[in-house]
Amino acid sequence: MNNVFFICFFIIIAGSMIKKQKFAFFFVLTSNIIIICSALTTVSGLSGIILSLIYITALWLCYLICGKIIGFLNYDTDICALSIKRLQSLNHRLDNELKWISEELEFLKKGYSQQRILTQMLWKMSRTMEFHQIFDVFIEQVTQLVSFEEYKLLFIGKTGLNMVIERQFVYPKSAEKVQAGELSFFIKNQDCCPCPEKIYCFYESDKNTFCFFNKIDKYLPVLIAKGFDNKEKLRPLLSPFYFKLKESYLFERVKVLSIRDGLTNLYKRQYFFLSLEEEIERAKNRKGLFSILLMDIDKFKSYNDKYGHIAGDCILREFSTIVLNALRQNDLVGRYGGEEFIFFLSDTDYKGAIKMAERLEDIIKNNNFIIPSGVLTITVSSGVAVYPDDAKTVTALIEKADKRLYDAKNNRKANVIQ
Repeated sequence: MNNVFFICFFIIIAGSMIKKQKFAFFFVLTSNIIIICSALTTVSGLSGIILSLIYITALWLCYLICGKIIGFLNYDTDICALSIKRLQSLNHRLDNELKWISEELEFLKKGYSQQRILTQMLWKMSRTMEFHQIFDVFIEQVTQLVSFEEYKLLFIGKTGLNMVIERQFVYPKSAEKVQAGELSFFIKNQDCCPCPEKIYCFYESDKNTFCFFNKIDKYLPVLIAKGFDNKEKLRPLLSPFYFKLKESYLFERVKVLSIRDGLTNLYKRQYFFLSLEEEIERAKNRKGLFSILLMDIDKFKSYNDKYGHIAGDCILREFSTIVLNALRQNDLVGRYGGEEFIFFLSDTDYKGAIKMAERLEDIIKNNNFIIPSGVLTITVSSGVAVYPDDAKTVTALIEKADKRLYDAKNNRKANVIQ
């Protein structure tokens, strides 16, 4: 019986060394059958069964110990090799997915950064309607995206056949402004100036990058960037920038139309009176003085009757241009009525107001007014009132000036037609 056991023991060791698990198990099972048969033939009855169980247990322990030591227990090398291959494939796929996730994360970070800058720009621009402040906000956000040497924003208009710069903003402040003589570039490239199908379009030169926007009313906005080579980063900001410029321009136009006369571009009567009330309060606080001057074009109705209302409009436009150029910086002028005009002369006493009125009368009398049917000269009459000597309220001042104007009109009227 012992010999049989040792034979089975060596069979189990050999079976444990077999790489195929099912064959190793077959060797162990065969050894168990041999042990059972040998035990039952050697010892009969219950003792044989107990002895066979003891030997079987001992063989299984040998199998387990040998399999653990040799390293092949519960171990299929073919399955293991396949698993390793699958794991390698899975690892490679995970690496690719991780790389893709990293790229997407980087893309989202850039997108978030651009979205954050765009949101900040829109929020800051929404708080102002001034062109120069809108331009400053735009430059502030652009500096976070791209590097550049300088930016210039031009509003180009036309006077006849000549292109002129109506407005210009530069960054940094030390940058040289574009001169009117340098606009030959825009004349040569006005085919791309505006972009009919796009809000903006780019044009590259040797030193600068030009961004032409669609026209805003009669003006062409042009953004000029020097030392700049990344248009793609700039694109998300250009459309909101353009629409804000357009909104600001329309707001400014509405504001101008609400306070200025459409024909003469002088202040409207209501706005002039509000300004006059403020000037009275200011003069009252600092104990100052000022003068009111009412001026009326002599025989204006006869010009309308004889030459037509278009001629009358030409006279009014030319008159307003003359007086605007003749006044000082702190003076104001508004259209009081049809052919009557009202002036505010700051820090001016009665003698100074009379001197200014006579000066304006001489300029107007010596000017040739061009109308569709020819050229004519006109004269004007004036009346002056001084705050606080003549009156201390707007109504009283105007009444005083109007009375003196009436006296002047009755004493002097001289119109010469050429």
